[in-house]
Amino acid sequence: MRAAADTSSATATATSTAGTPSAAKSPMARPQATAGRFTLTPQDAALLTVTEPTVGDRLWIFGPALLLAAVVATAGGLLWRVVRSLRSADPFHPRNARRVGAAAEFLRRGTAMRADLDGLV
Repeated sequence: MRAAADTSSATATATSTAGTPSAAKSPMARPQATAGRFTLTPQDAALLTVTEPTVGDRLWIFGPALLLAAVVATAGGLLWRVVRSLRSADPFHPRNARRVGAAAEFLRRGTAMRADLDGLV
């Protein structure tokens, strides 16, 4: 019996606070700019919301992370080939030096490209 009274008072409290002006978000408090599927809401900084992102939008947003993942995978593959060749060949073979240099170059250029893309997004 007491549990039923507690839940009804909690419901009454929830509905009474929802009706207060401080809890309700009026459109005048935060003006929004809407154009198609984009909504811009100013807060401390502007917040851009895309309601239904297309494949192109998703690639644009996740492009820097995908680029970095590809660069790390490529450099990791090159370094893995160096490690595998250590069992059977000379570790100072020119082929291994080229692989280490290529891995370093991939990482250098890839992180620079990612930083450039982050500036655009």
